[in-house]
Amino acid sequence: PEEGEAASARAGEGPLPSLKIFKEAREREYIERLLRECGQDVGRMIEISGLSRSHLYALLKKYAPGA
Repeated sequence: PEEGEAASARAGEGPLPSLKIFKEAREREYIERLLRECGQDVGRMIEISGLSRSHLYALLKKYAPGA
């Protein structure tokens, strides 16, 4: 069911997902876009996102472990 909730959170359709599911879906989308735009340039990722290095690495580990 969580996978379906995440899809609903992305699509903006269907039943309202929990805040946790919604937030995770948006974070994943953001990290994926950040990777597309910055490649492996961590300094640029930090500059664009405003995240600390440690927070960025935590999100990369969570949503893009192979990056």
